[in-house]
Amino acid sequence: MRKVGRAAQARECARRLAVGGSPSEETEALEERLRQLSGQASSPSLHHHRSRRWLCRLAAVVLTWLTILHLGACAGPDDLRKAMLGLPAHPSAAELAVSIAASTPFHRRVALVTGATSGVGLETAGALAEAGFNVLMGARSPKAAAEALTAVQERARKRGRGGTAELLDLDLSDLKSVARAARSVGGSALHVLICSAGVMPSPLGAEYSETSDGIETVWGVNHLGHFALANALRPALRRAAREGFPARLVLVTSEHGHRYFAADGLPPILPPSSEGWNAFAAYGVSKLSNVLHASEAAERWWAADGVAAFAVHPGIVGTALGQMRQASSASAPPSALQALHNFGVWLWWHVIAWPVAERVESGAASVVFAALSPSLAGLKFAYVKHCQRAQPAAAALDASAAAFLWAESERLVRQGRVHGK
Repeated sequence: MRKVGRAAQARECARRLAVGGSPSEETEALEERLRQLSGQASSPSLHHHRSRRWLCRLAAVVLTWLTILHLGACAGPDDLRKAMLGLPAHPSAAELAVSIAASTPFHRRVALVTGATSGVGLETAGALAEAGFNVLMGARSPKAAAEALTAVQERARKRGRGGTAELLDLDLSDLKSVARAARSVGGSALHVLICSAGVMPSPLGAEYSETSDGIETVWGVNHLGHFALANALRPALRRAAREGFPARLVLVTSEHGHRYFAADGLPPILPPSSEGWNAFAAYGVSKLSNVLHASEAAERWWAADGVAAFAVHPGIVGTALGQMRQASSASAPPSALQALHNFGVWLWWHVIAWPVAERVESGAASVVFAALSPSLAGLKFAYVKHCQRAQPAAAALDASAAAFLWAESERLVRQGRVHGK
């Protein structure tokens, strides 16, 4: 005889009780049996079965990630990324720069890289120095700058193509510092300006803040400081272009930042205000501004000066960008919020995003591609990611928004007396 399940037995008992007409003894027996069946449905053994099932599922997920991590350790992040997502593989930043230098010597050419003390900026500076450039490394932290300078100089020396590196004191949150840095370049030609520095506030505990010039910090550093620097160095870029070199302004942006975090476009009033401020939107508006800055600079500078402007997304790169600020003092332990955030950052880079994240050397390769690649010659503007041209978000191609951004940025720079003494 086929064994009937508990659920079926319970339904039959309930049906017979609903029909009625049974003797009171049978009714009581049916009610008791129904209670037993209901109790069995929520018995500890059933709960144990369900818990075991969820544990098995969790173990399967963990095993899958461990397998992916093992494959990545054997094959390398880029190979794994290509296999998983079908994205094009490309050489490292140094390999790309040196390969281009083989046909286009860069000895005595000058490149300025902001944010050159860590992450993509540091790797970009090192790659350009290996290719033979005299690299000006924009930095505001003396200790980090000294360590980064030594590393880049050593890379240039080992490569032996005549590249050099020197520090440039530059604080993008202070427009007067930007003006001093631009003046220190002097009357020499500047062949490439790479705006790589940036800040990304933590979504946990981040609060609205302003630069020394009264500008919202994220937009002020990521966009306005670079806008002021680029405009002040326009004559130097023009001189390089008139020498016959394809002078370029390269602005490092973010695909996800400009496309998703700033889906509504620029705010109607600039700089962004404290009203309704949040970390994601602030970062998104600054990264959208980078692309709009590049497109408008290309419109204004290409025909007049021969200077091209490109925006580049380096990929999902595990750098210090977006990580939690340090505790209030070096000896003070991190707060519970900081500890939670730091664990979240570790989990993101080492587990969740790891299979699709790029090494710093690969992320910087897209920046080097935008700065040096002959395949972009003759273009006044391009959006670059994965070492190839791509299409930015529609909001980043809005000509009226780009013109508005330029006009407001010029106004704010004048107010900050960037070109003053």
